Amino acid sequence: MPAIPLPFVIALLLLLLTAVISYRQEANLKPKVIFLLSCTCLVVITGLRWIQTIAAIHWLQPIAAACIPPATWYCFALMQQTRLSLWHLSGPLLTLLLLLFRSFWHVPLDILLFGLYTGYGFAVLRILFRNELTLQRVRFSDLDHVNKAAGFAGTLLVFSALIDGLIALDLVGSGGRHTMVILTTAQLLLLPLLSIAVITSSHAVVIDSGEDLAEPGQSKEPDSQENQNIATLIDHLIRQQQLFLDPDLTLNRLARKAGIPARQISAAMNAVHGRNISQLINEYRIEWAKRLLTTTQDPITQIYLASGFQTKSNFNREFSRITNTTPSDYRRSVST
Repeated sequence: MPAIPLPFVIALLLLLLTAVISYRQEANLKPKVIFLLSCTCLVVITGLRWIQTIAAIHWLQPIAAACIPPATWYCFALMQQTRLSLWHLSGPLLTLLLLLFRSFWHVPLDILLFGLYTGYGFAVLRILFRNELTLQRVRFSDLDHVNKAAGFAGTLLVFSALIDGLIALDLVGSGGRHTMVILTTAQLLLLPLLSIAVITSSHAVVIDSGEDLAEPGQSKEPDSQENQNIATLIDHLIRQQQLFLDPDLTLNRLARKAGIPARQISAAMNAVHGRNISQLINEYRIEWAKRLLTTTQDPITQIYLASGFQTKSNFNREFSRITNTTPSDYRRSVST
């Protein structure tokens, strides 16, 4: 029975994943498909280099590799904005130009790839150190999950840059004797992991119909009274319309309902309450869950879903943070 090289097995799995996502017509389909197809092309080209000596394959591999960082960024950028600047195509295009004019101007492609993977890796990692404005299109209940996925994806991109540096050292030290082994092993390990991080995080993005509210231009900082007015309005809106029960609630959706730009809402809630908006939304949900725990005999699984949470782990973590007890212990304590 003929053996199938491992790169083609992984490429087949990535294609199956692309087909499943396309068949389900999931939200944010375009960036997922672009990313998965970029990974598939790179894995296939890597596999072909093992069994073929076609010169075109040596050209295609660095171009395909240069597409991975912007494709990864595209998936995470959708959490804040709806369009990707065409400037993000400059990396693959510059790689192509360097290949075309290699005989006249020899610049090591490893340096370019190192810069691309490092730059985009740290750009994704920035999500961990910014407030919820960076993720204003993400469900409040999924913010922690997306932060972890961004940290994982950013770390993988930076690690890929280190691999490119290791390949450059191998080219200098041993004439590239170990380059193919290093490159293939790294790609076969990193691309599936990167795919998992990107695809799982993109499920948390909610695409609403309609345009986002325009952010105001440069203006003076709102005073404490203005922040208090915004916080009071948001609190009234959330309670009156029970927006916290919507599991798909995002900062963008809340801003549109309130008619106030997301940046002003975030700043006001932080200034008045000393906590970010996602923590406050979870507090509304826990307050509702406590009422259900004391007035009904519904199972906890049904209660956390009815309170706007999507996972039991997130519900238990937030319940414990706010009440310093578990849902089961809370129900027992109020019933005795």
